[in-house]
Amino acid sequence: TSALACAAVGSAVVGLFGGAPLGLAGPGLAATAVLADLARAHGPAGLALASALCGASQLALGALGAGRVARLVPVPVVHAFALGAGATAVLACLPDALGLGLPATRDAPQLADHVITHLGDVHPVALTMATLCGVAAWLGGRGGRRGRAPLLAVTACAVVTAAARLDV
Repeated sequence: TSALACAAVGSAVVGLFGGAPLGLAGPGLAATAVLADLARAHGPAGLALASALCGASQLALGALGAGRVARLVPVPVVHAFALGAGATAVLACLPDALGLGLPATRDAPQLADHVITHLGDVHPVALTMATLCGVAAWLGGRGGRRGRAPLLAVTACAVVTAAARLDV
């Protein structure tokens, strides 16, 4: 989950300070927090089942032509939803990215309070990994082939963490 948290925090940093298109944004970023919680609660089998059901639902909705209904939703509503979903996903991943662990409840106010209360307990290795992934995402979004640098950075952080047996 550390690599996933680094990717989410990196996307947020680039989104706030960058201006470059990201490989993970909008619905994908919102799904990240949901999938991370699913993986924690139900393991790889539950994650695979949920992913298969989501894919089947998307295929069914596409076959039914549900996209025509989506055109009726005003653009500001879509933007507000994406912003809220992204902020929620970043807030959900922030405790992991800072090495703080998760509070008992994962509601937005409790998560924010948990992060603010435990700022002095930030794990330096986790913060370094999240920062490196954020910088790689920012720099990678500036180049011609977007998506490769952030993916490599997240992979490198995960490999270094596992190889060095870092407590993140």
